[in-house]
Amino acid sequence: MLINRIIDLSTHDEPFVTIADLAAYWQVHRATVYRDIAKGALRPHYLPSGTMRVSIADARAYGKPQE
Repeated sequence: MLINRIIDLSTHDEPFVTIADLAAYWQVHRATVYRDIAKGALRPHYLPSGTMRVSIADARAYGKPQE
């Protein structure tokens, strides 16, 4: 079971968030977040392992996407 670890973007203290956590917080499908990354609305950041993250600052600026 995936547990949403974001309580509030305005108070989230980590600089980056996973795609799954952001989608759960926004209550949208992960594909919606990936679509917004693909269209340039959100910038992806990659960890050395290759895992993709989105910055909290970008997520705050963008706001909840429309499905």
